[in-house]
Order: sequence, then C-alpha cells, then structure tokens
Amino acid sequence: TRLGLDPFLLRLARSVGQSLQLLRSAHGASTSGPEAIAVQQSRLAFLLRLSSAYLRHCGRGVALLASQVLCPVLTAVKAYLCQVTESMSGNQYKAPELKLWVAYLQLV
Repeated sequence: TRLGLDPFLLRLARSVGQSLQLLRSAHGASTSGPEAIAVQQSRLAFLLRLSSAYLRHCGRGVALLASQVLCPVLTAVKAYLCQVTESMSGNQYKAPELKLWVAYLQLV
C-alpha cells in the first residue's frame, strides 16, 4: 500500500497526537491527580507500542516512509518527555513514565 493512503497509520498518528494533547491537559489541570496523568501516559505508551508493532509488521520500506507521517507527533512526544524529565529534578521515574520512554525509544 502507498503510505499516503494507509488509513491505519494516519489514524495512529492522529491518536498519538490526541493522546499527547490529553496528557498535556492533564498536567495543566489543577483537578488532575497523578493517577489521571499515569492513565494518559499509559495510553500514549500503548499507542506508541502499537505503532511500533504495526511498522515492524509492514516491513522496512513502509517504516522509512512512515517517518513522514509520524515525525511531527513523535517530535512532540519527545518534547513532552524531555519536559517531564527536566521537571523531575533528581526524582526517580515512575512506572508509567518509564513505560512511555521505553515505548518511544522502541519506535524511534
């Protein structure tokens, strides 16, 4: 299939972007506790793992072309992860944050 016509990959990219937006909103909301943030981090990690599995299934050729579709959202995910890391100031990662980092690194 041609990448531009791959609806599943486009849906994944949209879902990752929406999930990241919800996660940022959870961080910004004064009513969101750590549990709500952890749920959103886990959801985003799942979507990144799903993207990684889909690209492995499709093969190297599609994976190279997929970077055009996923690059903008992955750049935003990386910016979020770096922001969270900077704000931790020496504290240890929690499980959802670690899973999110692992899923991101497996995809890129």
